Amino acid sequence: MKETFVLSIAGFDPSGGAGVIADCKTIHACGCYALAACTALTFQNESKVFGVNWVSLECLQNQLDPLFLGYQISAIKIGIIPNFTFLAALLDYLENKVPNVPIVWDPVLMATAGFSFIEQLNYADFKSCLQRVSLCTPNLAEAQTITGKTTPNEVLAVLKKIGPVYIKGYDVSEESFCNVLVTKSLIKEIRVKRLTAADKHGSGCVLSSAIAVGLAQKCDLLTAVEQAEKYIQKFLTSTATLLGNHGELRWANP
Repeated sequence: MKETFVLSIAGFDPSGGAGVIADCKTIHACGCYALAACTALTFQNESKVFGVNWVSLECLQNQLDPLFLGYQISAIKIGIIPNFTFLAALLDYLENKVPNVPIVWDPVLMATAGFSFIEQLNYADFKSCLQRVSLCTPNLAEAQTITGKTTPNEVLAVLKKIGPVYIKGYDVSEESFCNVLVTKSLIKEIRVKRLTAADKHGSGCVLSSAIAVGLAQKCDLLTAVEQAEKYIQKFLTSTATLLGNHGELRWANP
């Protein structure tokens, strides 16, 4: 059977809960072959980020060049990046190497433990990058920070004009979370049950990687998001700790 290759471009987390290790676990569990290149070496465990060493764009391209020579990549997930200028240059490179391959960008601004990855935020630069990817997956706090808007409705109104976004935690109740998929032609609420299990380190990485798998498998955007939500619901209940387990999980709709 021919492999479907999905590429993660993200940070290296030694705990394996987030970044390229978590992405690769997810991609494998969802039925594709994972490739990876690192944007950064982070110093962290599942509870705290102690620091980060960023990889240069040249070093990242040197990691990627052999992959594009050897494999036909069907989707790409991008994780932490130092700034939007770096991301724009990376997108230039990717568009030259693999035009029309879907890209899912998880704009990780800050770790749950409070460590800031992107110091300089510029809405114009964000907007430019957003219009060049297949989907961006911010949580509500990230979307508020980037757009400079306060209420969920204001955030939604801004993002609807500029590109495909999946806003996580758009509305939260005691029973459920409401996430919203926003494109120029669609606003789709996806409500998921609020789980009593422990939060999971790297859950955003897992979700965005699972969406990339769906796009690699030729699903439309909404179907890819819905499948990914089913997968992450299993992941969130896989353990009682901050580190989830992909080992017993499989794609919700094989």
